[in-house]
Amino acid sequence: MRQFIVFFVMALFFSSCENEGRWYPEAEVEVFNRYEYTAQGGGKALAITLTVRDTSETTITSGVITVKAVTDKHEYLQTAASALKITPGGKMALTVTVAYLESGEGVLDNGVSVYDAYFD
Repeated sequence: MRQFIVFFVMALFFSSCENEGRWYPEAEVEVFNRYEYTAQGGGKALAITLTVRDTSETTITSGVITVKAVTDKHEYLQTAASALKITPGGKMALTVTVAYLESGEGVLDNGVSVYDAYFD
């Protein structure tokens, strides 16, 4: 009988932990907008606006997001780390800037994407 009770308690415990992933911050990151501009000093740059939506059941307090930008001459990876506070279901915008190596290059039509993202 004691073995049955121990087994029952363990089964109850593990069944209550079936969705422990909901306690870890998760988010959807999308490219909202992008535009090229002439930076101070005459160099060309790309500004990428991202939207971050908390899809978990816990508040996001910080994040690291890497975007990829492909131009007609180079590929760039730019990482932004930020202290965020996004409550579950909440959304915010974040802008990442990529400085080009050459003034004559331009971003390709489908050249901007989210490369990686991590949230705490």
